[in-house]
Amino acid sequence: MLCPLHVAPRRNAVSLVSHEGIWNAEAFGASKEIILCESIIDALTFWIAGFRNVTCSYGNQGFTEELFQAFIKSGVETCWIAWDNDEKSNPLALQLAERLMAQGIKCLRIIYPGKIKDANEFALKVKDGNGTAHGSLSMLTPTNKRSSYRR
Repeated sequence: MLCPLHVAPRRNAVSLVSHEGIWNAEAFGASKEIILCESIIDALTFWIAGFRNVTCSYGNQGFTEELFQAFIKSGVETCWIAWDNDEKSNPLALQLAERLMAQGIKCLRIIYPGKIKDANEFALKVKDGNGTAHGSLSMLTPTNKRSSYRR
């Protein structure tokens, strides 16, 4: 079943066509750590799992200047890059990390296990201890599912 898109006030609106706006801009004022997904579907997957400090770019080449400025102006200290684990996104995630680290933002890369590509696929394939899919994202802990970029 499809639900109609709710159009938020302009400052929070997101245009999927022109790559304008920031999805979940409120996260920048609420947390010093932001999970940055490659797509809205992955960001929504984190959101459903209870992570409110999440936003997204418009694909692996859609990290806009507006989004970059939100990271800088809000004083975000850590960015968890949760982009797809594939040949196209991995080098671009590294470039993004270098750009953010040049601004003093610590960057961590969420690496999904095995051949799992992204957050949504992880949530669908991996069950947590209670047998729920979206709860499994909490299993992406610092000790076993991330790598740190270093400058």
